[in-house]
Amino acid sequence: CHPVLPDVLSSMRRPREFGRMIKASFVVALALYVPLVIVAYATYGRGVQSPMYETPEISELPMMRVIKAATILPMIFTYPLVLTPPEAALERVLGVDERPCPRLCRVGLRSLFVVFTTGVAILVRTREHFGPLVDLVSSCTSTFTAFLMPCVFGLRLRGIGGERGVGRLELCVNIFVIVAASTGAIFGTIQAV
Repeated sequence: CHPVLPDVLSSMRRPREFGRMIKASFVVALALYVPLVIVAYATYGRGVQSPMYETPEISELPMMRVIKAATILPMIFTYPLVLTPPEAALERVLGVDERPCPRLCRVGLRSLFVVFTTGVAILVRTREHFGPLVDLVSSCTSTFTAFLMPCVFGLRLRGIGGERGVGRLELCVNIFVIVAASTGAIFGTIQAV
């Protein structure tokens, strides 16, 4: 699960095809990454750096350019999807629709979001600054939205036991995921700070 998926689903013309889109995305990602990972680790072993495209011996391969593009393009194209909910919420709080020029206010506010995120990107553009920031953000937010909250909400919505409730095995798996994700979030936050 990824925090951007609900926004992707809500922006699709045919939301019924969401499942097919997710499966196709995983197939394409696996088709790109798995062969490269196997060859790189079989050839260079422990010499492979993280991220893999930083390894000097393979950094100029054509496949590595495809991997870089496959990493960067989704970030660029999902940027508006990720920012739309907080922008819309701030617009509601500030009453943008009631202002004399709502479209101009909306453009100005959304432009400030772009300026802010660009400023953050410029401040953390070096590897030694960017890594800890991503680690901190991931351990504080992604862990909750991808692991903890789906388990907690699923247990809350379905309940435990009963006809439609969660069975023992599913309950144990959910508890394991909650404990493992919480532990990861704690250690990730400590490591990032």
